[in-house]
Amino acid sequence: MFEQISSKDNRQIKRYVKLCTSKSARTEAGAFPVEGVKLVYEAVRSGVLIDTLFVTQQCFERLPHQEEIIKASKQVFLIEACLESKLSQVQTPQGVYAIARKLDNFTSCDTIEHKGKSILLVDLQDAGNVGTIIRTAEAVGIDRVLVTQKTCDIYNPKVIRSTMGSLFRMQVHVVPDAAEIMKQFQSHGAVVYASVVDADAQSIGTFSFSQDSLLLIGNEGNGLPQTIAQIADHRITIPMKGNTESLNASMAACILMWEMNR
Repeated sequence: MFEQISSKDNRQIKRYVKLCTSKSARTEAGAFPVEGVKLVYEAVRSGVLIDTLFVTQQCFERLPHQEEIIKASKQVFLIEACLESKLSQVQTPQGVYAIARKLDNFTSCDTIEHKGKSILLVDLQDAGNVGTIIRTAEAVGIDRVLVTQKTCDIYNPKVIRSTMGSLFRMQVHVVPDAAEIMKQFQSHGAVVYASVVDADAQSIGTFSFSQDSLLLIGNEGNGLPQTIAQIADHRITIPMKGNTESLNASMAACILMWEMNR
């Protein structure tokens, strides 16, 4: 019924592996890899176009939502289980892999909706942090996530796994310039908040976020550039006790996003 692949040197297998390891390959192909039963199904259910599906015979026989996933896939290959060691990015492979078409995330600043609650990730580099923030943003009701071009690739496999499908459902926009998008939000009446580690900043819990607001989260090691933080309407911080100087970027972002919609 479906073409079978048994060689690790098959060009389709090599194509999938390259998309896993190379941002430039993902950019050039306009595609990204998705691994695992839940993530593949979430992609299909969210309307993401599946270009290629790889599934082991064992997984195929018990694949949840099999008809829906197969119908949504342009081409399907049955693969030998031994190929999973080459394809899988996790310790416990599930037997299903897909090459999906990228969403249209690159957006000019003036076309983004400025209402509601938004966050902007400024040059974050850790894929796990980026994915966790996107997942939490959906969970707490943030309207959209914006990321700068220097932020970790949102189609990095670790980002995809960390979002647990939220990337397919959330508004996630890649913006060309942090300062420009901040000024755009301000020109539309939104209030911009820069998260910083500074005793002189406003402590969360002592104020309420504006109905229309943009929250900035900075790089894990360096935080927000001073030139960016100065453009914000407010500099805010999470008060900490003991000898803790700062929080992990995703942990801090989760606390701040919850506070935004408290």
